[in-house]
Amino acid sequence: MAKFGETYWKRSHQMKGVALCPEHGEELIEVTLSHTTTGADFVNPTEATLRIGKKTLLNLNRVEKKLLLAIARRCRSMLKGQVEPRWQDADPSLYRTIAVEKGLCSQLKGCQHQIFLKFKEMFSDTVIRTFGLGNTEVWVRKIFFSHTEHAFPSVVHAVIQEFLSSVPGDSTKAILFGLGPWKCPNQLGQHKTSFPIKRVVVERDTHQNVFARTTCCCGYSFEFYTTEPSDPSMPVVHKVVEYGPSLEEEIRRMNSRGMDIIQIAFAVKVPAGKIIRILKGHSLSKNSTTSLRRQWSEVLNATTHHAVNEARRRNPRLYEKIKKSDPNYLSCTFPLTRHPAPDRYNEQHWKEKDAALSARLRAAAESILSELPPTRVSVRAILRRSGISAWSLRAELQTCHQVLREMRETSDAFQMRRLKYLAEKAKAQGIRPKRNQLFYEGHIRLKKDKKRLETYVDSLCE
Repeated sequence: MAKFGETYWKRSHQMKGVALCPEHGEELIEVTLSHTTTGADFVNPTEATLRIGKKTLLNLNRVEKKLLLAIARRCRSMLKGQVEPRWQDADPSLYRTIAVEKGLCSQLKGCQHQIFLKFKEMFSDTVIRTFGLGNTEVWVRKIFFSHTEHAFPSVVHAVIQEFLSSVPGDSTKAILFGLGPWKCPNQLGQHKTSFPIKRVVVERDTHQNVFARTTCCCGYSFEFYTTEPSDPSMPVVHKVVEYGPSLEEEIRRMNSRGMDIIQIAFAVKVPAGKIIRILKGHSLSKNSTTSLRRQWSEVLNATTHHAVNEARRRNPRLYEKIKKSDPNYLSCTFPLTRHPAPDRYNEQHWKEKDAALSARLRAAAESILSELPPTRVSVRAILRRSGISAWSLRAELQTCHQVLREMRETSDAFQMRRLKYLAEKAKAQGIRPKRNQLFYEGHIRLKKDKKRLETYVDSLCE
């Protein structure tokens, strides 16, 4: 007031989590007003801030005030539709990609915690409290690593965008190949899924640049620093460690069709020296990996429907070995065809369960009806009294659904039952019930309800 002479409402002031005025940088005063405010009870903003406003002194330092002011102005831009092009389709995957490219994650393992620590370095507890978003670590992790559709408050997007725009990056720690999963560059390999590579081993070269080493389930083992610009899930191969059996078989097939070594090398992009070794009968695959895969295949084939969990129980030591040395192959060894689970719940089972549960529901509804003073028999009340959860009522339980439809009480039926109870209670005490008294004790306040029940109440008062 001393500085500007007046206060006033602005749309940018009404976004939850905005602590400063985006125009003047002054702390905002929190005022709670009714959503049903009409012209007759209009509240002047100056009066509201001076009389009913909730004043807080944040005691911000220069850095904190600068951060909150930037977030407030970003929120104002959102309300005006002036969002920067890079944030037009902002979602967790975009935030995650930018964080990884800026080097906020030095390793894939523990990436969530590393980002949260960087966030806490930039935003103090005083600043975080102004957002009013509850547990900070929970919503920070969700906005970066949620893989499902989730609605976030607008201020969350403003805070994260300001964080990613302002936090200093370290290009030497940048993981330019993303967090996965990835496709396999070996076009000749047989894959049961489009993204067979789920895990990589992260290492650093002599220049401290981060690169990944992995082995696909097709046997193709390679190293890569980054992915294709047009396809972030396709690795750009830097070095091939093993070519895998599928590529070796293709080289032999090409040679049997009459192609010479140079033509084969050009077609499959493999050095001519390695092709000569393959054609001489030497396998370029590591014996240890091949042996583990062969042993795991034998255990898997001995199980019912190639069940991985059953194979793990049969040979836990082999499972741990292959999980450590060749995890991508392990993730690809699921059955080619899914076999349905045995039908433990046949038609007779559902009939018996339907009869038992419907009897419990009916007994619960009758129990509620017998209570005095009256309680409304709603679906929720019936389920709570019977101890049956709503999600357990499958479509097969038709009698249960029919009982709920029959026994639930409408609003009018409950009001009439309650009015009858009040009238009988008054007569038992020797008091002649009156219409207005019954409406008052029955908590019936609306004119439309009174008009609809007027005839019935008059019959109770006779």
